[in-house]
Amino acid sequence: MEEVDGMELLMVDSDDRLAELSEQWQHSESLALDTEFMRTNTFYPKLGLLQVGDGQRCTLIDPLGINEWQPFLDLLQNPDIEIVVHSAGEDLNLLLTSFGCLPARLFDTQMAAAFLGMGFSLSYQALALELMDKEIDKGETRSDWLQRPLSDAQLRYAALDVRYLLQMRNMLAEELATTSKQIWFEEDCRQLLSTAREFESEDNWAMLYTGISNAWRLNARALAMLQRLCIWREHEARKKNRPRNWIAKDAELLILAHEASRWPGAELEKLLALKDIQPGLLKHRGRKLLEVMFAEEQASDEDNSLQAAPAPLSPEYRNLLKRLQQHTRNRAEALDMAPELLARKRQLLAMLDTGSTPPRLHWQGDMAGWRREQLEEGFSKVLADES
Repeated sequence: MEEVDGMELLMVDSDDRLAELSEQWQHSESLALDTEFMRTNTFYPKLGLLQVGDGQRCTLIDPLGINEWQPFLDLLQNPDIEIVVHSAGEDLNLLLTSFGCLPARLFDTQMAAAFLGMGFSLSYQALALELMDKEIDKGETRSDWLQRPLSDAQLRYAALDVRYLLQMRNMLAEELATTSKQIWFEEDCRQLLSTAREFESEDNWAMLYTGISNAWRLNARALAMLQRLCIWREHEARKKNRPRNWIAKDAELLILAHEASRWPGAELEKLLALKDIQPGLLKHRGRKLLEVMFAEEQASDEDNSLQAAPAPLSPEYRNLLKRLQQHTRNRAEALDMAPELLARKRQLLAMLDTGSTPPRLHWQGDMAGWRREQLEEGFSKVLADES
């Protein structure tokens, strides 16, 4: 295969050729980027293919043939080059975990479309049809990208993912420039890069326990044990490169923390007798689990100030949440943008202080910037009505 939809298709599987192309690309203003990967039995995704579009050709980089990535990484980190990606989240995580770096500048076409009122989480295929009147086949989405040789269908699918990306970027950027939302979009692209870095930061692992279903039912001692178990599992999953639930399921960590919190100290016999936990976990890691729950507890005083896991909302707070969501929809309609982009339910829940009277909102993270400017006045009225 020598071209795709009238554009040259180039395969790269050597260090020298990648270095040569990277040097050429250093003079670009924008580059389209996409990745294909596999993650079926690992914690970290395995890079299967990396696609670059420069407006003249679609280049498919075979990572299985590349040993020296630095010229390409230098390209990604050049602040003069904008890297254009559609729905960048997984691609950014893959770049960070595979190479330890992220683009210096980002343009997410999916996000741009949402800012322009074209819908939230619009697929690449849907956007190509909307903007370019191009129908793009999705047939190879779940292909084995680690097999070699890749089929012609796979190569075409991969190339098409960057074939029209720069053209769509230019169309979206032109329309964004006519609105007041361009600066918001740029802020959110920077936030995407920050979020990708934070996701891999150990500093955030301390809050993993808050995502465990029914953790709110635990007392303070059990909650502290659950926190330590979640951090231990995160270390194990990354070290062994296996999915978290292969190490231990959420429900198993909850049972361990709940039961062990009722014991005065580490008791292996009681641990081994627990039900609804895979026997292999208790047999092979029982002593380690006890060490995590009790030895660390003895090494530091129990943290009674640990943030509570989110409990189900009371009827009053459910009503308040619905009113905040309705105001968000109204404001998004006025701004001609996807309401999910302005504020999603999980963001509102994270802001809502259910322990205060009257209710309060904490503006933090990505809700502290332009979103606060657009929502705070209306939200304040909603809270005042509730009070």
